[in-house]
Amino acid sequence: MVGTEFNVDSRSEPGRVIVTVTSGKVQLSAGDQNILLVANEQAVYETASGNITRSAKPDQNVLAYKNRTFFFDATPLRKVVRELSDVYGVDISLKNKDLENCILISRFDNLELERVLELIAETFSLTIERTDGKVVLDGTSCGGEE
Repeated sequence: MVGTEFNVDSRSEPGRVIVTVTSGKVQLSAGDQNILLVANEQAVYETASGNITRSAKPDQNVLAYKNRTFFFDATPLRKVVRELSDVYGVDISLKNKDLENCILISRFDNLELERVLELIAETFSLTIERTDGKVVLDGTSCGGEE
């Protein structure tokens, strides 16, 4: 590998290793495949097949664990909750399964989790329940519509 700043994620998606380059260059190799990634590029290594594929659209939240900056661009609420849970280390869930596909378009810059949850709850008319260190978001549907 030749590179300066990159992220390797082997936890988010079982069976996949996601490499994102933020600056410099990183060379990925598997079998006879060689892919050179430069800044703002991403590739996925499939552990079962051994294939490497370049991602069309890198995940903008790859460094959120470090800078707590989130970009949600038409992101389903189920993914938003999963990313927030991972970064803040808090079990966050959706009580009503209908909320999973609600779409969030927002950016959060280094906010405390409490403020992020308040903004999401306000956006979708949700309630925030806290029990035993866990957070549950609940509501009737996207935006509180029946």
